[in-house]
Amino acid sequence: MVCRIRSCIRNRHHSKKEKMKGFVYTGLSLLLPGVCLGTGTPRDWENQAVYAIGTESPRGTFRHYTSVDEASSFGAQSSLEQTLNGSWKFHYAHRVGERPARFQDPDFDVSAWDDIEVPGPWELQGFGTPIYTNVKYPFELNPPYIEGRFGNGTPVGSYRRTFRLPEAWRGKRIFVRLGGVSSAYYLWINGVKVGYAEDSFLPSEFDITSCVRSGENTIALEVFRWSDGSYLEDQDGWRMSGVLHDITLFATDETYIGDFFARCGLDDALTDGVIDLDVTISNKNRKVQQVQLTAKLFDADGRQCLTLTGDPTVVRPGVRETFSLSGMVEKVAKWSDETPNLYRLVLVLSDRKGQPLDVVDSRVGFRKLEVRDRVFYLNGQPVKLKGVCRVEHDPFTGKYVTRERVRQEVLAMKRININTVRTAHMPACESFYEFCDQYGILVIDEANVEAHEFGFGPKCLAKDTTWRAAHVARMVNMIHRDKNHPSVIQWSLGNETGNGVNMVAMHEAAKRIDPTRFTHYHFSDAPISSDILGGGISKNGNPNVSGRYNTMRDIEIIAASDDPRPYMINEYAHAMGNGMGNLKEYVEAFYTHPWLIGGTIWDWVDQSVVKSVGDSTLYAMQIPAGERAAALAECRKVDGQYFAAYGGDFADRPTDLNFCINGVMQADLKESAKSNEVRKVYQNIEFFDRGIAHDGSIEVWNKFFFTDLADFDFVWELREDGRFIQQGSLDRLQLAPQGRQTIQLPIETWRIRDDREYVLIIRALVRYSNDWCEKGYQIAWEQFVVQPWNFAAQRLVSEGTVPEVMERDGELRIRTDRYEVTFDTAQGQMVRLLSAEETLLEQGPVLSFWRAPIDNDGTAKSGRYIGGKFYEDARGGRLTKLWNAAGYPNMTSRLDSMRVDRSHPKQLSVVICRTMTGNRSDAGFQVTEHYLFSGDSEFSLKTQVVPFGDLPEVARVGYEMALGDQYEKFRWYGCGPWEAYADRKDGAMLGYYEGAIDDQFTNYVYPQENGNKYGVRWAEVVAPHGPILQVRGTAPLEVSVRRYTTMNLAEAQHPFDLKPLRNPILHVNHRMAPVGNESCGPVPLEKYVLYPKIWDFEILFEINDKK
Repeated sequence: MVCRIRSCIRNRHHSKKEKMKGFVYTGLSLLLPGVCLGTGTPRDWENQAVYAIGTESPRGTFRHYTSVDEASSFGAQSSLEQTLNGSWKFHYAHRVGERPARFQDPDFDVSAWDDIEVPGPWELQGFGTPIYTNVKYPFELNPPYIEGRFGNGTPVGSYRRTFRLPEAWRGKRIFVRLGGVSSAYYLWINGVKVGYAEDSFLPSEFDITSCVRSGENTIALEVFRWSDGSYLEDQDGWRMSGVLHDITLFATDETYIGDFFARCGLDDALTDGVIDLDVTISNKNRKVQQVQLTAKLFDADGRQCLTLTGDPTVVRPGVRETFSLSGMVEKVAKWSDETPNLYRLVLVLSDRKGQPLDVVDSRVGFRKLEVRDRVFYLNGQPVKLKGVCRVEHDPFTGKYVTRERVRQEVLAMKRININTVRTAHMPACESFYEFCDQYGILVIDEANVEAHEFGFGPKCLAKDTTWRAAHVARMVNMIHRDKNHPSVIQWSLGNETGNGVNMVAMHEAAKRIDPTRFTHYHFSDAPISSDILGGGISKNGNPNVSGRYNTMRDIEIIAASDDPRPYMINEYAHAMGNGMGNLKEYVEAFYTHPWLIGGTIWDWVDQSVVKSVGDSTLYAMQIPAGERAAALAECRKVDGQYFAAYGGDFADRPTDLNFCINGVMQADLKESAKSNEVRKVYQNIEFFDRGIAHDGSIEVWNKFFFTDLADFDFVWELREDGRFIQQGSLDRLQLAPQGRQTIQLPIETWRIRDDREYVLIIRALVRYSNDWCEKGYQIAWEQFVVQPWNFAAQRLVSEGTVPEVMERDGELRIRTDRYEVTFDTAQGQMVRLLSAEETLLEQGPVLSFWRAPIDNDGTAKSGRYIGGKFYEDARGGRLTKLWNAAGYPNMTSRLDSMRVDRSHPKQLSVVICRTMTGNRSDAGFQVTEHYLFSGDSEFSLKTQVVPFGDLPEVARVGYEMALGDQYEKFRWYGCGPWEAYADRKDGAMLGYYEGAIDDQFTNYVYPQENGNKYGVRWAEVVAPHGPILQVRGTAPLEVSVRRYTTMNLAEAQHPFDLKPLRNPILHVNHRMAPVGNESCGPVPLEKYVLYPKIWDFEILFEINDKK
């Protein structure tokens, strides 16, 4: 790389005020960093003006090294670091007054105390109760004071352990860094109080030099589960306490690099890289220190491409001084989510003899962020943010997430085309940003600020100036920690806290520290507190200052508003349970409106906790580490020995039950129907039919902003009636970002028959292996029906002799050479289907307009089904309440007439007329069922449904029937292999699929409707022996099969509540209702809603022996 060096050095002394930056005024004294304290202010944890005592100034994430050789590569181990992770002694007190006194003294005997793993929430290790709540605090609303609601107490955890310092550290400054402790804590070293800190998800550092000694040292922590800081931590999620991130000792010289800010941008031509580097040097020596600063930049191949050297200078004793260097790199390899090119920056601080005093390093990326005309630009391109909200959670360790778990999460995101993450609703652990830098994920970094229960009116904390400093500190500390990560593109002020002077102060603080990035918040009212809107203006068609989950109508209203800011829906497509409907329509809107820069799905992964079914005391971190993978796999089983626990499963109060189960992914990060929907809808290559059947024309749209399609291989596949018959590849396609091109496929080689359906699948495969996927990984695909399935031909063909009819003892039997059907004449109901002495149907088709409610329909949040009856409470659940009020779950069927028609020479008809009503006799459905039998192996059921009276939308229109117990296998030709619904079907591919009946059941954490196959041409059940039963329709069907009744699914709260049936239930639907987003979002789109109307449909049944 050719480099042009432009370097300069500027020296900026900190003013007295700047010297005190990071030290908090407690009302009694100014506490200097590194000074060991004798006593602290009483009840600091109930004083919003006190959030840090004795802490070091916040800084970025980096390590100190003794030499350039030791810092041989990014992330190399340092001899100047020592972890304090591991086993500590621990005492749990349920109330503040019960905590042990003087436990911090080294001679206090803690040998009888329990052991606890650090990091890790204490509630997941058997101490206290994990609490899941969304809005309601687990303590009384009386700021800044703390008193637990529902007997939750005021818990305190006392931690102790010893450590020894390496001999090589003698004469150095010694620090301890606590990566995140919930929610407030005091720190002692060898019995001497060092300081106090709040903010559960950001680090605090303390200079403990004057407190440590040779030999054994004692460190003690007194951690308060709740504090005044907890009023700013009312996020939707598990409330867990204790040490949540790493604790690390590190050493430096007396003069060392305290922090640096590497602002790596681009020139106006977006060609060359510009680096502006501010390096803060701390001199804790008692004398002036002469130093020289050198910055070295290395490219991805390890080649040094830039050196910046400052002039020798002096740093006065006892101060922090900032020095600046600037330079330029020609033809820089730019960083973006698609091209995450990173450089390694090494800073060397040398003494007057040229010997290194300190060496630190970091990875940096060059990119430019802009907002112009209400559009957000990255490196000059109007990128779209297709993302998720990520709540930090592990099913075993809760709010402590291991580095490897984080890596697997980021890899999974990349593989399903996610390019943006909002760290909801607090900063993530440090390794998350490192992997986002490496793999290419854009980050909206969110401050740990939410005070939801106060509401958004005059009483909200955002308007209370006594909380201003605490608000600002959380923003400032986050920015300083994460400022050198190129992946971070926006600073979010927080979530659901209201708007006011404190949010403005956060915004202004962010702009002072980092004018290169934009602030983000979802309140649109005055005062203006962000550069980019994450919500507000309109919700459900009405003016709204904070709402997300916008409707399509809202998007049009926002488009017409005069707010000049870009808009991003920072929560949408609620992924709770079997949900996340109409994602495609949202993403299409992103591309329709330039100002709508994207959205982040709520949310990424289920916040479940692994718990034993048989032993209520065995859960989370109490499960041995070697058994956790197996325990997690058990959670996928209906009859597993472990299950995924949610709110209320620990007798926690307050609780919002399963509202924490909102993930695109379940806790094991395995792919699902929802993740495949995201992969498909978020993909960056689109294909359009421009005359495939005529001349093979397909238009390709490269939706990438920085990637040429030459990086991918394109292959096509032709399927006949769902089965592969031909394939081919395309010539290398060189298509620039955002370009469109029409290509021709060789249709002249296709062998097309008139009586078959043909589907073309085209796939884009990664040409070369990279950091996050292997060669050949499918990154995009599309399917086109070249010649459609002939539904009109799916009619009963009259062959053979007229079926035999017998009627006696209240039964009507119809017999052919192939099967026998039995009707109950009193009920007008088909009750049995036999063939070759095998029972194919144990219970005939029963029409239903109800399904086991999904989360978006409202079960759990609106009440419960118990014993077949719905017990309503006051919360949510529009659809469940509507359906229950209409009586859909338990409709009464009155037989109006039943007749046998023998007039056709080769067919026999049974016509049944019935009236189905729910809770009102003046509203229901007139149903005509016309069974048609011939002398061969088929019969059909034509149904007409005519609604009358005042009825709400229905959950489905279809039949369920009990199969013979011999059936084990399910095959279908339709969309698959994943379940699919009318508004969540894009990720399912049309084809032939087969599998075990039990494998068609999606085991959601909260049981609900699942397993629907969409666009089904035919489906069949297969036994090891005996006939096959096939169903098909004169229009596409929606089919599922499972071993549980609909009411059992509705009543169950966990998989272990399900009672498997010996006879599987086959569901054959004309239409199934959409899944929508309504558990926390808008109603489903009108085009998907099943409003009552006249429905006519036909199902054909065929019995055959083909295997």
